[in-house]
Amino acid sequence: MELLKQALIFVESLIFPQCCLICGKICNRILCKNCKNKLKKQAIFKIETVKNIKFYFDKQIYIFNYENNIRNLILDYKFHDKSYLYQIFAKIIIKNAKIYGFLEKYDIITPIPIHKKRKKQRGYNQSELIAKELAQNIKNIKYEKDILIKIKNTVPQSSLNKAQRKKNVKGVYEAIN
Repeated sequence: MELLKQALIFVESLIFPQCCLICGKICNRILCKNCKNKLKKQAIFKIETVKNIKFYFDKQIYIFNYENNIRNLILDYKFHDKSYLYQIFAKIIIKNAKIYGFLEKYDIITPIPIHKKRKKQRGYNQSELIAKELAQNIKNIKYEKDILIKIKNTVPQSSLNKAQRKKNVKGVYEAIN
């Protein structure tokens, strides 16, 4: 039985070889060396204290600046049916000791919800995929999906500038219970 299983895995790898999730080059990892190096050069890994008392959080994490290749990758992930890219984003977060150490201090992780109409169109919630992966790979952190709900369908954030994005999310989320 084990021999048959190995033979099936071999045949599957011939038909569907492992490819870089960004450029599509055949390699034995989710990212080829070239794409991995490009992402490393663009990473900033910053944890910043928020001084605005209007927010319900006091820290925010920056992994990348939202520009160029990273912006295109995020847009592909969200709008071009490339849900598998969550693996890259989660792995980048998990592999950084500073960010991992910061996140493992928390009890739970919850995704930012998308409106049910948008989820039906897209087929997945991108932050949910990443949050699940982080919860599975960061010790002592529990995944909780039903904490927030999005009560209004809004214009996609990617089509707005920074000031418009801030205004676009006001009053659209509610805590459940």
